[in-house]
Amino acid sequence: PAALLNVPQSVVDDMSCFMPLKVGKKHPRTSVLNWMMGGFKYADKLATVSPRYAEEIGTCEEKGVELEEIALAKGGVVGILNGLKDNVDPMNEDLKLKGGLAASFGPETLEKKLLCKAALQKKFKLPLDPKVPLFCFLGRLDVQKGVDVMLESLEGLLESEFLQVVIMGGGNEEMVAKVQKLKKAYPTKCAAVIAFQGAEKYQVYAGADFALMPSRYEPCGLVQMESMRFATIPMVSPTGGLKDTVIDMETGIVLESELDPEADVLPEDVAKIADGITRCVKLYESPAEVSRIRENCMTYAFSLTWTASAKNWENLIPMMGTPDISTHLCTTAKMEHASEVV
Repeated sequence: PAALLNVPQSVVDDMSCFMPLKVGKKHPRTSVLNWMMGGFKYADKLATVSPRYAEEIGTCEEKGVELEEIALAKGGVVGILNGLKDNVDPMNEDLKLKGGLAASFGPETLEKKLLCKAALQKKFKLPLDPKVPLFCFLGRLDVQKGVDVMLESLEGLLESEFLQVVIMGGGNEEMVAKVQKLKKAYPTKCAAVIAFQGAEKYQVYAGADFALMPSRYEPCGLVQMESMRFATIPMVSPTGGLKDTVIDMETGIVLESELDPEADVLPEDVAKIADGITRCVKLYESPAEVSRIRENCMTYAFSLTWTASAKNWENLIPMMGTPDISTHLCTTAKMEHASEVV
């Protein structure tokens, strides 16, 4: 490998270990070259995209993918929350035009969000009803996002609860098939777009009441932050950047605990997500509380800018000394595979 990679044998030795190729104790161990381990060892400073995820990397075997001891030996990981683009804004007339929003609105004109909701219901041929809570999921259909558990929860809730859901995203074939099955079984309650489309996603943000994000782990997450900009209340797992950005009954709904990190659908996790969705349905029956949380969401989300994040990154650089060819920063966005480095 050293000759193939054109690096010294000592570098290969530093990256060699015996571990699973994927997260989880049930996966078999094998001899691997762990590029992330190499990044950790040779970096002057370690950084990731949220304070909570930085803490998890150093304390949780599944989330630290067995690199937590190395992380701690390097002085830990710095967590700097991602920001949002300034133009991700329901008051942005240009976004309204390009994104096809039915109306622009802000904290003082939240009633106009109902126009966007009606347009979204019409677009997906759902019954036009302002009183029904409209949920959305935007993102990869993947076990990391907790989608397998979420779909099991929705299967039971769509039968009995007064709700609608729009699912937008592609990914795992089995989950795609499950989404299509739900759409076919509940055509007046469930709609789906098996793709993640730029302009169209803003129509979903603008029209939905709640955004589902029950991830098993989440380094930062943008969906919960973008949804808050559009006064769409996030329902999240208490993990990573989700825990950093969402406070229960203040800027969203937080599940009572994290999902099991393994790729299994546990009955208690299905019940956990179902309980979270049911809490959202109950919350929607209190318009004053919904308005309060929506206003909190918008106020907080507009503080999540790349300008603020950039200042934190600028502050990190002096901690590393004078930048030169021997100064390296290892940033981790998602530590899922042994070979993944950002």
